[in-house]
Amino acid sequence: MKHIRSLRTQYLLLIVVAIMLLPLSAIIAALVLNIPFEHSKPNTIYQDTIDLENKWHHEASKLDQSSSTTITNHLIKFNQEYALASVFWVDNQGQTRYHSPSLSSLPNQWSAAYTVQFMKRSYNGDPFTVVAFIGKQKNQGFMVLQVPRHLINNERDKISTRSTKIYPFLFLMIFFIFMYVSWVFFSRFRRRLLHLQQAMSQAETAGIPAQVEISRKDEIGQLEQSFNKMIDQLKESRIRERNEEELRKQLIMNLSHDLRSPLTAISGHAYSLKNEHLTEQGKKSMSVILNKVNDLSGLIDNLLSYTLLSAKKYPIHLEEVDVMRVLRQTLASWYPLFERERFTISFDIPDKLLIWHADAEGLKRVIDNLLQNVLRHARSGHYIGVCITNQSIVISDHGPGMTEMSNHKGAGIGLTIVSMLLQQMNLDWDIQTSSTGTTITIFEKK
Repeated sequence: MKHIRSLRTQYLLLIVVAIMLLPLSAIIAALVLNIPFEHSKPNTIYQDTIDLENKWHHEASKLDQSSSTTITNHLIKFNQEYALASVFWVDNQGQTRYHSPSLSSLPNQWSAAYTVQFMKRSYNGDPFTVVAFIGKQKNQGFMVLQVPRHLINNERDKISTRSTKIYPFLFLMIFFIFMYVSWVFFSRFRRRLLHLQQAMSQAETAGIPAQVEISRKDEIGQLEQSFNKMIDQLKESRIRERNEEELRKQLIMNLSHDLRSPLTAISGHAYSLKNEHLTEQGKKSMSVILNKVNDLSGLIDNLLSYTLLSAKKYPIHLEEVDVMRVLRQTLASWYPLFERERFTISFDIPDKLLIWHADAEGLKRVIDNLLQNVLRHARSGHYIGVCITNQSIVISDHGPGMTEMSNHKGAGIGLTIVSMLLQQMNLDWDIQTSSTGTTITIFEKK
């Protein structure tokens, strides 16, 4: 049953049927061609020359040792049945004893030379001529049957004419039937493949194609079944991935909240110890502890922000924001840090109004992360520049560039948060980096 449903078997069966139709059509054509047009016409009795010849010889054999009168009467009776034919007979003395009225030109006495000439003239000539010896011995004379060729060839000509028309027609009909069936077969084949291709290219809301209906259990049906099975596996994988992602985000949020309390306590006690009477080495160690606690606190903040942004839970309130005011406030808080690290600071914020449709806290967070990256990874350049150019915020440094390794190289989560925040605020950015520094431009999308 499985092999019968196979496309290969179906097409082979189609070819076999087409091959079998060729001899079958020849048989049908032969049957059609041999059906006489008009059964009622009397000249149909002249069509079978073999039958005529056998019958004439049979009639001659029945006249063995018959008298002249009997032979003549028998020929007259035969001539009545075959009225369009001509008959005569010659006795053993070479005399013409009886002939049809249409044969008035026959000689009364047949010589050997005339007989030979008659035989040569009649062979394959017109009329069709049959010569039979009377009786069982050849010394009783002979009798002759003559039928005009047009009575014999008329129907054959019709059959030949019909065959020249019907055979090409039949073969062309079989050819076009085979081509049409093949076209239908492959059109259906192609239509199902295109339907499967369309199902693969059109994804649903979850980004996964929809399943297709299995119409037949052939090779394409098996492909459709495998495709549906793959879709089921993708959906299960997507559900499992979504559940794992939710679990991971929830775990990160819980850890972030849980780590804040001990870090706050560590930072408070470290700050208290720093004010105690410590040796120089102790004070340096406490400064390192405070810096690392601050770094860890910032990392936790970034991790929590990244988790909230990925889960679409980060609070973003889009409104008209004065970019200059937000930029001045943010730079003011970072100025002492860059000054302490002996950076060359170039903050050029013009006294004019620049309004963006954004979130003030989100924009401040973007600038904080970028300035923090400069302080951590571009410290060797000792330069920070912030200015407004073409309605855009431009932040530049003289560090080793983003392609170089840094002692404070992290997972890049800060820049990822910047990208996600800008996207949610309908802002965009451009990064130009090389071994001589990095320039980041923030601007509104048009």
